[in-house]
Amino acid sequence: MKYLHLFIVLSISVASGYLVDLSVWLGMRDGLIAFLGLISAALLQLIPVTTNFLSGDDLTPDEADRLSRALQRQQSFWVGMLAVNVLTVVALVLGTLLKNALVFQFPRVGTIDFSFVFSGLISGLLGFVLIRLISVLGGVLSLQRLRTALVMAAAKRRAAQKAEEIQKKMSPPADIVPTTYGQIIPPPH
Repeated sequence: MKYLHLFIVLSISVASGYLVDLSVWLGMRDGLIAFLGLISAALLQLIPVTTNFLSGDDLTPDEADRLSRALQRQQSFWVGMLAVNVLTVVALVLGTLLKNALVFQFPRVGTIDFSFVFSGLISGLLGFVLIRLISVLGGVLSLQRLRTALVMAAAKRRAAQKAEEIQKKMSPPADIVPTTYGQIIPPPH
């Protein structure tokens, strides 16, 4: 399952390289750049928002470490998604700039059009972004579930401590009851 995304992306990339002309991607360039810009804007908003997830909620050191590691993994994922978005935009721009320079004439071989490389690269990167986009929402929900569980555990600990303090305050102090209380006193003779 771990490499399934990579296999799908590589399959899309190879198939597109052979079946989709670069001009198709370049025709959609403006829309694709706008779409990738929206995704990037969303990711740029998610990254700082989730740093507040680590605010002090009376977490134990183990709980804080667990939450911190989950945040670091998720933020690394989002930064990686952002990098792939930028790389996709760069591939679209380079494909536009180089579209006429990708056809080469070789002696004895003839003309070879290398635009399939950019077509495959662009489709592979877009495929990766779309496949992994599903994981973005799952990551946010996963972080929220973890944070909720940890905050609830901390709240239960605080409630238990308060109950214990109240219990201590409600029990009578030892000096109210005389030390001879409850002893049987022999009748005087």
